[in-house]
Amino acid sequence: MSEKSCPWFLEINKSQWYALFAGFMGWGLDAFDVMLYAFALTSIMKEWSINTAILGLLASLTLLSSAVGGIIWGIVADKIGRKKALMSTVLIFSICSGLSGLSQDIWQLAIARTLLGLGMGGEWATGALLVSESWPSKHRGKAIGIMQSGWAIGYFLAALVASYV
Repeated sequence: MSEKSCPWFLEINKSQWYALFAGFMGWGLDAFDVMLYAFALTSIMKEWSINTAILGLLASLTLLSSAVGGIIWGIVADKIGRKKALMSTVLIFSICSGLSGLSQDIWQLAIARTLLGLGMGGEWATGALLVSESWPSKHRGKAIGIMQSGWAIGYFLAALVASYV
């Protein structure tokens, strides 16, 4: 008699679900910030009398620093562990996101967005590491797909919030 197989999601333990939730939320918060920033650009441009080229440069600085952050935090995660590295990157990202909103001029915003990028890139790397290493190999593809869907959810929620502001 053949043994009944259970649904795949019942094979995943609590700590594996927590790892996925942490990665999902990290990606979602990153997208939430990126999209809200995009919505705020028009107001920033008017308030500080800057042109679109400068705003594009700011966005590029954030993405460039996220590439550097991914490399740096990948190395750090190998030394201090995935969980500690992920928590650190989310903290950096969150603080710098808040500082972005409190910026009084273009230079403060540039510094905040650059540092934010370091945390964002680190979160992408460490979140993916944590999920891929904690989930069983036969379910990693699903887990990474779910984690990355946090980006779309974050974008959607930012658009929803922006529509009410």
